[in-house]
Amino acid sequence: LKDAMQGALDAAQETQGEEEEEKEEEEIDLGKRTHIVVLSERKGGGEEVGRLLNQDEGVFYLPGISSILKTSNEFDQLAHCDISEKVVTFYKTHQALALASDSLSKLCKEGQCNELTAEEISTECLARHVSVLQGNTDDWTLKLIDSLSMEIAYVSRDARAIISELLEDGELTEEEVQVFASQLCARIDTFTSHSSSSHNVYEVFKYEKFAASPVTSLSTLYHKLLERTDMPDLTLTKDYKNALYLSINQWQDSLQQINVDAIKEECSSGLLDR
Repeated sequence: LKDAMQGALDAAQETQGEEEEEKEEEEIDLGKRTHIVVLSERKGGGEEVGRLLNQDEGVFYLPGISSILKTSNEFDQLAHCDISEKVVTFYKTHQALALASDSLSKLCKEGQCNELTAEEISTECLARHVSVLQGNTDDWTLKLIDSLSMEIAYVSRDARAIISELLEDGELTEEEVQVFASQLCARIDTFTSHSSSSHNVYEVFKYEKFAASPVTSLSTLYHKLLERTDMPDLTLTKDYKNALYLSINQWQDSLQQINVDAIKEECSSGLLDR
């Protein structure tokens, strides 16, 4: 009996040791993961940069997540692929965002994401080395950004292009343009002049450069934030590249001159593409 008990104890200790080794390996793997926050103004180009990164098979992409991700603790949870029910509900409710992510869309059956679970999203997260969290400055302040141990990519875009798209989508009225332009340009100036904190790397990328040269610009982002010189294979159709390029100056055809003048009055020339 004594021998049997000792054998059982030895077996239990061996199992415990294996479990601790597995846990340690998991922690090491999580520690090697890179987390990128893609941040911009509304209509500021962060969505397009996120879509480009989404084409990398090694990326776990969560678009529009700033709507519900509000604290450094919640960021930390996601960094460890701990998916909350709040995240699951968000993507069930906003299925267009789920379908915009290769990581999530594969979990949606026939384009319907009603059966998403935290467990399967977590599995997708753990299977990739890079997490990309996309959001905007309406939701994420610099104070919050500075507290994160993540790589930060702020995407800066010409204020005229931003305001043109907001007007077109009915998110801004003509009467609001001048006051909004003042607030927008002050915020863009603050975010573009910001620097890295003790916790993270903070880099500013111009949307217009991404739109004109997406592959070259993405290569620059990979080098600065991931310290990688290799690039994933991107499938960029001619139509998509043309649409990106045309988005640089589309505001010239849709923005009334009175609004152009109002924006120019409120924004320094350094914040306007040209």
